[in-house]
Amino acid sequence: MKKPPCTVYRFVTSRLRLLTNNLDGICVGYSRAAATACAFAIETEYTTEHGGVCIDAHTYVRLLNNCISKKNVSGGNTIHAQIIKNGLQNHAYLLTNIVNMYAKCGRLFDARQAFDEMPEKTVVSWNAMISGYTQQGYGKKALDLFSQMQKADMKPSEFSFGSVLRSCASVQAQEQGNQVHAQALKLGFSSDTFVAGALVDMYAKCGNIEDARQMFDTMAVRDVVSWNALIAGYAQNGHVQEALEVYRDMQKSNVKLTQFAISSVLQACAGVAALEQGKQVHAQAVKTGLELEMFVASALVDMYPKCDSIKDALKVFETMPERDVVSWTAMIVGCAQNGCSAESLKLFCQMREARVKPNQFPIASVLSGCANLEAQEQGKQIHSYIIKTGFNSDIFVGNALVDMYAKCKSIGDARKLFEGMLEQDIVSWNAIIAGYAQNDHGEEALKLLHKMQWINLKPDIYTFGSVLRACASLAALERGQKVHTLVIKSNITPEPVVGCALVDMYAKCGSLEIARKVFNIYPKEDVVPWNAMIAAYAQHGCGNEAIQIFEEMQPLGIKPNEITFVSVLFACSHIGSVVKGRNFFKSMTEDHGITPEIEHYVCMVDLLGRSGHLDEAEAFINSIPFKPNALLWKTLLGACNVHCNVDIGIRAAGFALRLEPDDHATYVSLSNLYAAANRWENVANVRKMMRERKVKKEPGCSWVEVKNSVHTFIKGDRSHPKTAEIYSLLHALHVEMKKRGYVPDTRCVLTFA
Repeated sequence: MKKPPCTVYRFVTSRLRLLTNNLDGICVGYSRAAATACAFAIETEYTTEHGGVCIDAHTYVRLLNNCISKKNVSGGNTIHAQIIKNGLQNHAYLLTNIVNMYAKCGRLFDARQAFDEMPEKTVVSWNAMISGYTQQGYGKKALDLFSQMQKADMKPSEFSFGSVLRSCASVQAQEQGNQVHAQALKLGFSSDTFVAGALVDMYAKCGNIEDARQMFDTMAVRDVVSWNALIAGYAQNGHVQEALEVYRDMQKSNVKLTQFAISSVLQACAGVAALEQGKQVHAQAVKTGLELEMFVASALVDMYPKCDSIKDALKVFETMPERDVVSWTAMIVGCAQNGCSAESLKLFCQMREARVKPNQFPIASVLSGCANLEAQEQGKQIHSYIIKTGFNSDIFVGNALVDMYAKCKSIGDARKLFEGMLEQDIVSWNAIIAGYAQNDHGEEALKLLHKMQWINLKPDIYTFGSVLRACASLAALERGQKVHTLVIKSNITPEPVVGCALVDMYAKCGSLEIARKVFNIYPKEDVVPWNAMIAAYAQHGCGNEAIQIFEEMQPLGIKPNEITFVSVLFACSHIGSVVKGRNFFKSMTEDHGITPEIEHYVCMVDLLGRSGHLDEAEAFINSIPFKPNALLWKTLLGACNVHCNVDIGIRAAGFALRLEPDDHATYVSLSNLYAAANRWENVANVRKMMRERKVKKEPGCSWVEVKNSVHTFIKGDRSHPKTAEIYSLLHALHVEMKKRGYVPDTRCVLTFA
């Protein structure tokens, strides 16, 4: 026996007296000297016996349990060493508790090593190891060990079945779960409350909610765990009403409500955006005093945003006494998904200030917020943080970065990130292809599609949606048709996303008949495809057909949204139907509860202006409940050009130039208006103003697709290899037009350098 020096002993003993006061009753039934000796044994390597006090196996077990409760692996290691030192390494009871200690502290390698070295294994030691694998998320290893247990002719207990069934649930291994259920029946354990609850949980998590309910109904005694398991099962499988019914039955059965039951019901409400039911459950949580429990509060913060009630989520979040990474993530993601991008950025900063380390989900969400706000500077700051914290190798975060830079119109940075990713999935490819399509780089989007095919990566509906948008922007009908063929060959279930993109592509390429055929084929369960077809007709000047489609959708229960009315008002404008336009604009708020946005006001000004109701259009702008933007005044100015109304045109141009002094289009329209009225002095003044402000008119640009090649033409550009043939044909067309009596209206035509 080794004894420490007296000075060391006095110092350690005084410190251990303090430790002894915090043993939390672990050594109840032992003298203070024994307790001090126990603590001393943990902290030193000197002895397990001091002052005549000997530590027995039960004391070691109590100390090991204390290490479990405090997750003190270091202390557990010391006790393990002392047990070996004192020759107790073959003590089955102690070794089982050592396995249990390592497993519950997350040291599964050490637990398995101790388990494998046991000369004799009991059912309790097998259970400890299986339970350790289950609790630490290694379900398959738990199942393998349970199989080994049976091969060793060790009869499982109810705890063996409970643990292995929870492993089946975690890995959704229903076939193995069925086999375990059969064994439990054979050995008479299926009626055990612990085993029955685990069976309910296993069937529910494997998606077999009918068997879970049947098992629950056969239980003679239902504990709170089985109630929670069934409620969670219904919630996870999208059965909100059933989850609520079981929740009410639980209350009627006088079973004490838990935060797990309430959070599961809230999860169900979130899944189907059942706001009213969610509020009722919230009220119940308040009554039972559980609303501030971490699981409940986090579930509320998750539920309210998914029910489009971000204000309620913020209220709950602000009252939380403690916020973990789950609650912060739920709030940041909720704000981002509800269009509150600025709020998500603010919350992310607060999360960092609170020293809560984010995972990939809030980081990706806040990058999405930066993308929506086109806030590239904030996005770059978050990018720096990502590099510092090592999240740059995470594919989920990498995809969000590519998307952010693309939507901030920094497509070069997006491409660099994409090329530098260690791993690229379909989401990565979709992000960069969509970025090129959104930034009018249709050719690059199409090249990336070909590259995807070359590496045998199968496009999905979002890939096709972006590529078809690229074809539409290029008016590349032949390539659009080839993409359509790829869609058919891919055997993709008809999706509204692809259907809308096809309708839009064919319409913008001038094939309105094919666009209508595609519209008739694809699903039309929501408003999106209807909007696409209405917009297609409106863009081609087929206003009556657009209005007809609008009138067809409503009897089918399809509710129009703000985008629908933009297209309908645009259609009315192009056919000059002022009365219908006024009625549609009025019905937006009165019949459909839609608040008009700037696009709707622009359409109304265009409608009134085109029809010659210029005074009414000007009064309409002045009656708008917010400050009119430049586009409204430019729209009115364009109408004044058509109807040669100089007075209103001058006022409209004045307002537009105050708001956008560098926009060349306003100067050109105002100059043309003066020219049409033979006010050449004013024309000269406008041109002088443009020179002084260094405003230049952008040259006109057009393009045409011939045999899969897009040819671009800019005003004054003669770089095309077939310029001579093109101008020769234009001259021939000009001569032919004159022969047929065409006389152009040149009143407002001026040439700007």
